[in-house]
Amino acid sequence: MLPTSLFGDAAILTVPAAFQDARELREVPMNQEVFINKESLSIIVEVLEPPTGRLDHDDQVKYYLLDLLHEKNTDLAWTEQIRMLGPEHDKLSSCVTTISHPEVDLGLIRISDPSVDILISMSKPNTVFVAIVDSFEITDWTPFRAC
Repeated sequence: MLPTSLFGDAAILTVPAAFQDARELREVPMNQEVFINKESLSIIVEVLEPPTGRLDHDDQVKYYLLDLLHEKNTDLAWTEQIRMLGPEHDKLSSCVTTISHPEVDLGLIRISDPSVDILISMSKPNTVFVAIVDSFEITDWTPFRAC
């Protein structure tokens, strides 16, 4: 696992060494960082404006999961883990939610000021995913305030 700069050194995420930056191979939207490996697995970090009518945390996670899977069925099953963040994450939401679905792992970090959601997804469930999400750290708030 290697610490990797995101969004022009504004954040850091620890990514498995087997993953490479997709920008070396193709265009990636400005609000995303994408990492891929030889097995076609991907890790995507997205900076998103929360949907209007700010949902509570559980509904927000469900919203993003259904959107990611292009699903309309709200009866999907997944396992969820909510963890409190330590004092070093004082500007982030009080908790991070990770969910594991048979097709994808998803992590949501909500930031209240500025109002931004950080969505981290991995294309297939993997045991290192929680460690990846937990490693997310913002080092420069400037780009996040511009969202």
